Amino acid sequence: EEVELNNLTVNSLNIIGTLGVGEFQDVGTAGAVLTSNGIGAAVSWVKPILFTVKKITDTGTANPIVGWQTPEINVGGGTWVDGTYTVQSAGYYDINFQAEFRAPAPSSTGIFISINVDGGRVSEANNFFLNTAAGDEYLNMTVSKLIFLSIGKLVTVQCGQQTGTNLNNSHFKIIRVAI
Repeated sequence: EEVELNNLTVNSLNIIGTLGVGEFQDVGTAGAVLTSNGIGAAVSWVKPILFTVKKITDTGTANPIVGWQTPEINVGGGTWVDGTYTVQSAGYYDINFQAEFRAPAPSSTGIFISINVDGGRVSEANNFFLNTAAGDEYLNMTVSKLIFLSIGKLVTVQCGQQTGTNLNNSHFKIIRVAI
């Protein structure tokens, strides 16, 4: 069906069943998304990449963090070996790391968390934690980065503190948002 919209001719499709693009057999695979590759370039079917893992157990002053749980989600690529995510498909990634620290009373400490690529920090946050309460206090920190990663890049997260606090739980998420 041809429609005119703001002096432009636009075509719309009403399809029930399989949609193929290019060659007759090119119908994508389950979970793939039809993606534009720019003006004049053929479109392609791309599977999204989503990875998320968390750490719940208390690790004290561990830096880098070890003992992660089994990944909750690992769709479309990347390998995970206890604390290191290896990129297997180039693109722009949204990386997020959240950490919760527990400080027994009374205590104070400096805290940092960071996202690292190939051993170098690409994003970090710092804070000072002062607990004057009678019981444990908790501090949540989050750091994120939108970055282009090529195949083989190694992504890790780190946290550290001066004294008195423990890493209570943390969560690491990486999503490819564009190619």
